[in-house]
Amino acid sequence: MWKRLFTTISILQLILTSFSATWHPLGNIPSNASRICFGASYLHHVICTDDGMILYNISTQESEYFTYGGLPVWGAGYLGPTQMLIVMGNGSYSDGIWSFDWQTHQFEVIEWLVYPNFLYHDDMAHQFWVGSAWGGLYYSTDGWNWQEHPNFQSFPCLGMSGYGSHLMVTVIMNSTNFQLSDDSGVTWHYPEDYPLISDMCYSPGGILGGIFPYNYDESGLWFSDDFGVHWQQKFQSDYMSAVGFDCFGTCLVGWEAGQGLALYYPEAPPPGLVFLNDGLPSLSINTIQVNPTMSAPAIFVCTDAGAVWSNDYFITGIPPVKQEEPEVRLFPNPAGEEITAESSSPLFQVAWFNVFGQKIREFPVNSCRTTLKEPLQIPGIYFLRIIFENGKAITRKVEFN
Repeated sequence: MWKRLFTTISILQLILTSFSATWHPLGNIPSNASRICFGASYLHHVICTDDGMILYNISTQESEYFTYGGLPVWGAGYLGPTQMLIVMGNGSYSDGIWSFDWQTHQFEVIEWLVYPNFLYHDDMAHQFWVGSAWGGLYYSTDGWNWQEHPNFQSFPCLGMSGYGSHLMVTVIMNSTNFQLSDDSGVTWHYPEDYPLISDMCYSPGGILGGIFPYNYDESGLWFSDDFGVHWQQKFQSDYMSAVGFDCFGTCLVGWEAGQGLALYYPEAPPPGLVFLNDGLPSLSINTIQVNPTMSAPAIFVCTDAGAVWSNDYFITGIPPVKQEEPEVRLFPNPAGEEITAESSSPLFQVAWFNVFGQKIREFPVNSCRTTLKEPLQIPGIYFLRIIFENGKAITRKVEFN
């Protein structure tokens, strides 16, 4: 009865609260896009597809398609000035962790691994993680040398997300659906109360959103405000596939087929869904992401007909939920050759990005005040990403004269 009631409400919301966002294609090559890997090189984002990858040039906005035997690519990351870390496989003898040189277009195997299905980089611990659907969780500090974590041997690992030192891995382990770590993966523990989670994402304020898939009373959107230990169902809906948060903490959700993409706003009429389907290339949503270097509200969506983005999806009369940010003072700004960052909260790490979203340099701080040099000794506009000791992060624009 309750499921039918929620389904009826969802249909009414789809009709009454749809909103037209402007969707822009990311790349001009149609594909079944599964994930966007931002800043995989100084020049590129990588769009992962079910038979290869699309390199999107941030500067020229041109796209190139590459594949190794038609293998699906599940993740990409920065490995060096001309090299990317690529995770790909579908059960073939070529499955594994690879390097890709975007200048020579050469693939080179780093580690053979059956059915790898995600690549996650922990910015706080400077560590890569790769999970295998066949079984196992692997980690590396440099992308070249890998070790298997003993807690996950032979257990299929399906996804990973993190916030500060808090990590969560979805895993098929007896009756347990995921494990949690509060020390960047050194030790792991089971949650006390958990739903079945397929996709998950942290908000800028540390709220963990999760999707319970399939067709049950428990299916739908769930939130945790203590890093995955306890959960609360926000609304019921069948066959959901994706959850994401924008830079203001506004939650967006997607379905695997038919219903598309919606903004979740609890103050709207129950169940609080405002659909953003007009102009989407497909209503089958794979992932919902943000570019971590951007402080302006923009969302990136992977569908089975390509990747798109929008920055005008706000709802008239329903403002986005703005999370409280740690206060930080940057002075002088504009700056000469250096700028000082000061906060009442301890700074943990800072990173410089250029205007194309490419990471230039990052380094630890471990204090409430630090003085930063001009990152490239070239005047212009840069973006400073600051991660605090409590795991929260902000991005600020800095101009050097």
